[in-house]
Amino acid sequence: MEGLRKHHFGSVFRIHRMANAQRMKDIEMMSKIASSRISGFENGKFTLSKNEMAKLYHAIGMRFEIHNDSFEIIESILQSFYRSISYLDERHTYHWSEFQKYKSYCLYDDSFIVYKLGEFIDATYFGDETYAYEEVIQILLDHIRYLKNDLKQMFYDTLGTYYEKIFDKKTALIYFQKGMECNASDSILSMIYYHQSLALMDVGHYVEALSTIKKAKKLFDRELNLKRSVLSSIIMGNAQTLLGYYNKGEVIYLQCISSWQTTSFWSVTLVYRSLVWKCILSKNYEKAISYAQKAMRIDLEHAGILNFFCSYAYWGLGKQAKALEYIRLARNQMESEDFVIQEMIYAFSKFLSDHVSLDKKEKYLLKAYESAIAYNSLQLQTFIIEIMTNLNFSKDDFGKQIKYRDLFIKLLQKRK
Repeated sequence: MEGLRKHHFGSVFRIHRMANAQRMKDIEMMSKIASSRISGFENGKFTLSKNEMAKLYHAIGMRFEIHNDSFEIIESILQSFYRSISYLDERHTYHWSEFQKYKSYCLYDDSFIVYKLGEFIDATYFGDETYAYEEVIQILLDHIRYLKNDLKQMFYDTLGTYYEKIFDKKTALIYFQKGMECNASDSILSMIYYHQSLALMDVGHYVEALSTIKKAKKLFDRELNLKRSVLSSIIMGNAQTLLGYYNKGEVIYLQCISSWQTTSFWSVTLVYRSLVWKCILSKNYEKAISYAQKAMRIDLEHAGILNFFCSYAYWGLGKQAKALEYIRLARNQMESEDFVIQEMIYAFSKFLSDHVSLDKKEKYLLKAYESAIAYNSLQLQTFIIEIMTNLNFSKDDFGKQIKYRDLFIKLLQKRK
């Protein structure tokens, strides 16, 4: 069967055979094809006839069919699906539905690898706890040579995003770099820059993050990708804030809020959340409270963290009763927040309480700090340790206060 080798039938058959946990000897017995021929077929050393391949697939409980145009069709749909994700376009559900229609056409040649890439992209962006991420990642890495450059770039961007979501920022950054080296598509490159900047922010590389998100925004603007452009501006504001340029950060946030009034495709409280955080870091507590309350009058999507910010701001102003009032609200509304934010809110409620011993306050704050480490967020680690420097240790435990102050300085020095 001349010409089929380029479609990589053998390596795809091996994926199915391994998934069925069947040995070559088992397949030989059922198909009457020698193991040596099966091995050579799987390794791409030679091709088999249609009849032979049909026997192999029958041995693993599948019916062999050839669809010559499947690769081009699903590649085109996958590109549309990924583009809709980039543009935050609700039509991604339509494209995904169209993509799934071709599943039975993509079981036997390299189009199977493209289909697996589509599944991985969908699971990564839209969440599927039952999805076998690591297994599929290994299949895609083992067969990445079958993907065109733009699909490789798409895979590396999604792979980096997957590792960023599970808090492995170091691995995420490695794959984002690999994606940039593909040099295939500015549209995909803009997404790589965007996701890379998020990982860089979390590990404290704020200067590089700012430079990277500016590149993303430039490409988004060129492609008229308004939604991602605005979100990029928010990240730029975050980077400016964490570099200590509080006024620049505030200007960017207010511009984003202004743009929301004409293009309300996202929750404006996301920007207010960043704006309030800026005010907390700059110790402008009155403004932090004002912005937080304004945001919660619009909607309560981020009420947990915004009430926490109010509590912290009132504590900073020396208004203990108000701080306690808002931390109770924060605890009642924190279910939608990430685990690290929930740990921080809970620990701060114990920190404020007059009925919790100093040792327990330290214990709860350390637990929140450990969560921030697991989350791989330098800014939250720094923030929590700064709170710990305010614990009133006795003279006998004065060494602890020195220890936490030293740690706070070291965390500040990690920022780049």
